[in-house]
Amino acid sequence: MVHSYIYTANGELKDNDSLQTLKAAFEARTALVWVDLQDPSEEELRLLAEVFGFHPLVIEDCRHHSELPKIDEFSDYLFIVLHAAGQKPDEQFEASELDIFCGAHFLVTVHAVPIPLIGQVREKYAQDRTLFSRGVDFLLHELLDALVDSLFPLVGRWEAKIEGIEDRVVSGHTRKVLDEILFVRRNLLKFRRSIGAQLEVFNRLTDRRFKLITSEAETYFSDIYDHILRIYELLEIQRELLGVAFEAYLSVISTHMNEISQRSNRLMARLTAVATIFMPLTFLVGVYGMNFRYMPELEWRYGYFVVWGAMVAVGLGLWTYFKRRKWI
Repeated sequence: MVHSYIYTANGELKDNDSLQTLKAAFEARTALVWVDLQDPSEEELRLLAEVFGFHPLVIEDCRHHSELPKIDEFSDYLFIVLHAAGQKPDEQFEASELDIFCGAHFLVTVHAVPIPLIGQVREKYAQDRTLFSRGVDFLLHELLDALVDSLFPLVGRWEAKIEGIEDRVVSGHTRKVLDEILFVRRNLLKFRRSIGAQLEVFNRLTDRRFKLITSEAETYFSDIYDHILRIYELLEIQRELLGVAFEAYLSVISTHMNEISQRSNRLMARLTAVATIFMPLTFLVGVYGMNFRYMPELEWRYGYFVVWGAMVAVGLGLWTYFKRRKWI
């Protein structure tokens, strides 16, 4: 899908014109041309070579996802690779590549999937065509500013998830918390890695080395750099908070396991004490349960009562001893 705008020197705005009109406007170098390619076909990608004459290697970069954001300078244009961050339906972090070609009088954006910020900037410029008169560098700034601003809500969502994890750990509701911690940690690392790689790109746009960016626009690019640096710092803070939540989770689990162990030890002590009390009683019963004919106590009139008395005395004695030692 191709969207194009041609802003002429007399303030006229044309959109989605033919390839011939687009090529003529580009070659005339008197109009500002913005072309946006969404999920371009091979035929549409040839537009980059036939109309704008971009290097084959950077066109090849547009065909494949790049893990590393970058900025390359050519004789008459910049090639910038950035990542627009978002979330999948299952809340997994997702980075959508945005390729930008920026020249003195043209801007070309290429992306495989819909990126809402492109549509927002396109609609803003369509409603106020005078924005085109500010130049390509301000159009580039508008896109990058929208990209960075779109990151803040995502940072806020991850912060809310971490706060939810902390609340659950503190309240003792630790079921499935470990899975959530690992899920958030994995996605935060992806997010932070993406932002960290883009910091260098935004920093280079502020170092006054590119002729395409006027001194007036440099201040605005510095502001964008401050914002994305702030996002990187927030992600670093969130990573540390998640680490604290993980340590608290381990502490809660450890305390819970210690309580279980202590209860088990107390239970085993009671069972051991009971078993110990019955050991001498079992011995007495075993002795007098033997079927020998000549046992002195078998013919004794009071033998039964004496044995019972001995067993009760031994049992009570052992119970009292264990009680005083606080074993039961």
